[in-house]
Amino acid sequence: MVSGPDFIFIFESVIMLFVIFIVFHVILSQEVEPSSFIYMFFGLFAMQIANTLEISLFGSFILTTNDALIFLSPIIEEILKFGILLYLFARDPEEEKEMLLQGLMLGMGFANGELIGYAVILGPDVLFQRTILLPFTHPLFSMIMAYGLYQTKQENWRKYLVYLSLPFAILLHMLWNAVLVYVEPFIYVVVILNGIIFYLIIQQTYQFNLTELVSTS
Repeated sequence: MVSGPDFIFIFESVIMLFVIFIVFHVILSQEVEPSSFIYMFFGLFAMQIANTLEISLFGSFILTTNDALIFLSPIIEEILKFGILLYLFARDPEEEKEMLLQGLMLGMGFANGELIGYAVILGPDVLFQRTILLPFTHPLFSMIMAYGLYQTKQENWRKYLVYLSLPFAILLHMLWNAVLVYVEPFIYVVVILNGIIFYLIIQQTYQFNLTELVSTS
């Protein structure tokens, strides 16, 4: 019989595979320049800076380690990534898909850097579970900010989404960390929420029909 924690882990795996299915069929099936993957190194660079800042600042605030992870880390990490995305946006990407891919790769680089750190600190056993959860963390948060930045090219209400993208990414990151720290068994609830947001951003950008995508695969 499958226990509660095992069921949650299986459930997370199914959701992750669904999101990866969407990403591979909708984003990576497009014509992607190999140079796009260089943005993962921007993410690794941001992760190293964030790690240095967090080590320096954690002792400077009247916060417990857990509270610092929940409130301070998301602010530092998302602002750093937003700054890099601003630089990339200043290079004037030709289309929204390009900007979204840059956000995805930036987040993947950051998340993989963290993954290595967790494996060193917590041991290799954490690798598989963290890999399962990977799409719902930094790749998603960075895509939200990249999506918001590109909307400034619009002439309608969408151009104001940029002002919401950074706070929204920070709040989602805080929620993720809070659940992991205090109520980890309920992380699947956040996985569902983040998976829906992930799907909606990709669907809005690529304008595909999920039923048609599944039926033609």
